[in-house]
Amino acid sequence: MKKIISVLIGIALLLTLITPAIGGSMYPEGGYTLTQETDNGQITGEATREVLVKFNVYGEMYYVSIPSDITFTGKDDYIDHEVSITKITLSGDREVQVNVKSKHGWEMMQHDGDDLKVDENQAPLPGIHYTMTFYNGDELAQQPASTDGNKEDIMIISANALSEITSKKIRFTMIENPPNTGAYKDTLTFTSKVVNPSA
Repeated sequence: MKKIISVLIGIALLLTLITPAIGGSMYPEGGYTLTQETDNGQITGEATREVLVKFNVYGEMYYVSIPSDITFTGKDDYIDHEVSITKITLSGDREVQVNVKSKHGWEMMQHDGDDLKVDENQAPLPGIHYTMTFYNGDELAQQPASTDGNKEDIMIISANALSEITSKKIRFTMIENPPNTGAYKDTLTFTSKVVNPSA
């Protein structure tokens, strides 16, 4: 089951327009006077009612779908997942960006429960490296998006309300065998933010 991050900021557009009406007995109430073209010349003095046009922005909204827990079984094992942004209702050309970062720099570290295993000098025991690679359409990229030791954010996808592509397929691959038996873990943190690309 996928974890769903929802950011409810909500958007509503209200457009109220009373269409102009031309009639013999209607008088303007703070409206406008029209000049109507006819076959016999011009008739003036016909009036519209007030035309009220409103645009009220109440907020913005989008949903982000991310992978659930990732479990490997051995070297060269891989798992494909997808990150998607749906129901995007952002104003203007504002975009949602989804990023990910690895707690241990794309390395699963040895753990005892939730505690990191360390040696007698309090240094972490050796871990297992793994990668995250993007798909470009149906083709897997030649180089991983992740690099060993990098704990900074990596942008996965960016989309606005008019984007044709609102999902990105990614592959996680275990690239080496564990040095000893035990539990190896890393934590991936996915974040989303709204940005204004023209700023």
